Amino acid sequence: MSGAYRPRPSIARYIESSISGVFTTPTQVTLKLDVLSDHQVYAADDGMIRGVFVVTGTPASVGSPVNLDVLLPWGEVLQVQGVVEWVRTVARISLRHRPGMGVHFELLPEQQMLLERAMVLREPIVIPADATR
Repeated sequence: MSGAYRPRPSIARYIESSISGVFTTPTQVTLKLDVLSDHQVYAADDGMIRGVFVVTGTPASVGSPVNLDVLLPWGEVLQVQGVVEWVRTVARISLRHRPGMGVHFELLPEQQMLLERAMVLREPIVIPADATR
């Protein structure tokens, strides 16, 4: 499945890269998450929410920091800090799969509930749980 997803780098590689100065100021992304948007929550096949897939023609590299302001369908804004976990390049098979990046973040319980509420309106992208470890 070429271009579908790439697992995030190990934490050791992330620490080593950040010490060497590879990672700079986080990319700021503001997006609207609703039934008509191209952006979408993604979850592992074990049901755990991993983050948000951000549709973009120029995704950041895996391991890059990202600050997300996510406008939820009912008008509330969810602000999270994450890391690019995987990148989807231009789809070769289907026009339904847009290029972009999966931004992984840890959620507080109240943030988890907000994204679960958004998932009622639109199912998440599901990726294999072992691909995110």
